[in-house]
Amino acid sequence: MSIGYGSFTQGTGGNASNAVTFSSLYDPLHLLRVTQTIMFDKFADARFVPANAGVKTMFAFRYKNLLPATTPLTEGVLPTESAPVREKVEFGVAQYGSYVTYTDQIDMFDVDNIKAQFTDILADQAALTADTVIRDVISAGTNVVYAEGVADRATVASGAHKLTTANLDLAVLKLKNAKAKKMKSVVDGSVKIGTKPIRDAYVCIVHPNQFPDLKALSGFVPVEQYAYSKDILDGEVGSYNEIRFVENTNLKVVAVSGVNVYLSLLLAEKAYAAVSVRGKKGTEMIFKPLTAGGVENALNQKGSIGWKMYCGAKILNELFMVRLETTVSNDVASAIPFA
Repeated sequence: MSIGYGSFTQGTGGNASNAVTFSSLYDPLHLLRVTQTIMFDKFADARFVPANAGVKTMFAFRYKNLLPATTPLTEGVLPTESAPVREKVEFGVAQYGSYVTYTDQIDMFDVDNIKAQFTDILADQAALTADTVIRDVISAGTNVVYAEGVADRATVASGAHKLTTANLDLAVLKLKNAKAKKMKSVVDGSVKIGTKPIRDAYVCIVHPNQFPDLKALSGFVPVEQYAYSKDILDGEVGSYNEIRFVENTNLKVVAVSGVNVYLSLLLAEKAYAAVSVRGKKGTEMIFKPLTAGGVENALNQKGSIGWKMYCGAKILNELFMVRLETTVSNDVASAIPFA
C-alpha cells in the first residue's frame, strides 16, 4: 500500500548476514509494545528448548497417579506391586517473522518518523503473532462446555445461547473433579522471567463483547466493587464465585453460518505451556539500512525493518482447562474472527 512518497511491502526473506541491531532509540519501543499486548502466556507454564542443541523439540515424562492401596496387608505376604504408568509429553517451537521496506526518499524527506512508526507496528505484529500461536493451540482443547447445555458448536450458533451461571458452575466442577489447582501466580515483568502471587482462583479469559452478558449474571462482582485491589490482573473485569475474568480482544472467535461463537477459556494451574528458546530474548528486531545488500540494492534505494522469533505452545493437561463456547447479546462488528 502507498504511504506518502514511498511504499510499504510485507513478506519474508532477506539476508541475515547483513542484519544489524537496532539502536537504543528503537529497543524501548519494541519492548514496551510487545509486552503490553500479550495475554495468553501470562497463565502458562514456561518450557524451553535449549539453543544450539540441534533440535527444535523437547520431551518430558510424567507418571500417572497410582490408585489407592486399600487391601489390608497379610502378615508375611508381599502385596501386589503397584505399576507406575509413564506418559511422554513433547513440546517445541517454530520460527516466525515479518518485515517491511522503506525507500531512500522516505529516509530523505520523511517528516513523520516512518521508521519509528514501522518499528511500532512490527512490534505489535510480533506480539499478536506470539499471542495467537498460543491461543490457537489451547483453544483446540477437548474439554468443552457449550452454552446453555446444547450439544455442539453449530447448535450454539443457531440461537441466542449465551454464557450462564450453570455453564460456569459446570466448568468449575470439571476442573475440581480433575483435581486441577487454582491459579496462585501469573507471569510478571517485561521480560517474562518472573511471577507474582495472586488471590487463588480459576481464571477465565473472555472477549470484551461478552462483558454485558457477564454483568447480567447473578453473583457477578465487577472489579470496581472488589474489597481489595493489590492483585488485580491485567484486563480483569470481575469475578463470579471461584472464577476471575480477564478480557482480551484476541480471544478466539469463529464464524458459524454467519454467527460469531466465542471460545472463552477457563484455566487452572499447569494447563498448558508457552515454549521458547532458552538463552534467547524472544523477539529479535532486525534493521537493514539503505546501504545493505548487494547488486539488488545497487543504488542504496531500499532499507528494511523486521523481526524474528521462536515460540510455541503445548496443552499439558486437557482436564485442567475448559473451553466455554457461547454467543453474545451484543456482537459488535469489530469482533472479526481471526480463524
